Amino acid sequence: MTRNLLVVLLNDALLSDLRSAVEERGDGLPNVYVVAPTHVGPLHWLATDEQAARAEAGVRALEAEWILSGEAAVGGEAGEADPTLAVEDALRRFPADEILLVGGGATDSSLPTSLRGLGLPITW
Repeated sequence: MTRNLLVVLLNDALLSDLRSAVEERGDGLPNVYVVAPTHVGPLHWLATDEQAARAEAGVRALEAEWILSGEAAVGGEAGEADPTLAVEDALRRFPADEILLVGGGATDSSLPTSLRGLGLPITW
């Protein structure tokens, strides 16, 4: 059975970690959708340059798609700055069986708790 993995590429994620995390999940070729939440830092916010932050997140999502292209059927997008909202938006387009958080050493530990309400297994 093909698995549908929604990958949340957090700000400090290493692309090598992404590849191994997806490889660990598969019997066969999984369907993967990568969402890279936008990181709006103080400078972007002060300069009202959120578009640049969204473009950076889009580049991260494209890099992840490229890295996974041989491992999975993959798509992706830049998401909202709030990772929970980014996941909710992505789930409207992609029917995930599991949410895979990649990165996040510096991320708020409340993220898995806020995602549990979506009713999907979460792996960090």
